[in-house]
Amino acid sequence: MACEPEQFGVFGDQAAGVSPEEAGVYGHSACRPRIETLSVPQGGAVVRPLTVLDAAGNPVDLTYGGTNPAIEAKFASVRSWGSTSLYWLIVAEPIDLALGQLQVTFSPTHLADAGLHTATLSIFVDGNLTLTFPYYVEVTPNDLYSSHRPPTITELRLLLRDACPGDDDLLGGLEWSDSEIALALQRPLDWFDAEAPILSRTYTPMDFPARYPWMEFAVGELLRMAAYRYRRRNLPGSQIGGTTFEPFAKAEEYERIGLQRIEDAKMQLRQIKMTINVRAGFGYVDSTYQGWRGG
Repeated sequence: MACEPEQFGVFGDQAAGVSPEEAGVYGHSACRPRIETLSVPQGGAVVRPLTVLDAAGNPVDLTYGGTNPAIEAKFASVRSWGSTSLYWLIVAEPIDLALGQLQVTFSPTHLADAGLHTATLSIFVDGNLTLTFPYYVEVTPNDLYSSHRPPTITELRLLLRDACPGDDDLLGGLEWSDSEIALALQRPLDWFDAEAPILSRTYTPMDFPARYPWMEFAVGELLRMAAYRYRRRNLPGSQIGGTTFEPFAKAEEYERIGLQRIEDAKMQLRQIKMTINVRAGFGYVDSTYQGWRGG
């Protein structure tokens, strides 16, 4: 099951009706370290709550026992992975500091570029940096008819029939968290930038040149993630009506299908990368690719 924090630190497993005993194994206190994911609309003006949690998943008292030091919280993102160029910086506002609750107000300028962004929530106490928390921020595209829009977490869930706990008749829950899907979407770009030939530039979710193999690669990564989980949870099956019941005996199948999807995607991406490299060598600067910055 996914262990995904929702608004004000409520986890998806618990919100979906998981028993306290099961939540103790897979839920709140077990989810660390964690990268939370925010989803916001491209060009929107929205407010999103954040909760500062400790390593055990408990809210951090930002009044520090009522001593009320000077607290400043900054939510920042860089222009692209590996970049040092600041994309946006937002000062978070307090909601309930004793419960670690803050809110971030996004303007249309902050959310101009669709795609997956990385961000950091930094907490300063009396001017000293004390706590940092990583985030994924998915800016969902407002043009769903463009073939060049970035893949979204929702689209990956639809491909995998993981959009609703009821989609899984056997396990009865979501198989991947939003943050796992965000990581899977990041992995193809990491591979593309590291694979020879090394290009003179790196790509980001805002300008990656191939949507279909990107999604296929991400699906393969998610299947491999699930395979790791099934290996750990698979126990000898129980007998039900003379039939052996093994709900987690899926690791080998998931691994095989995941690796095949990844290898097929890599083959396509290698061809695309070679084309980009050859065009750069001959001095081409024109491109039919327009990206998805605009609405």
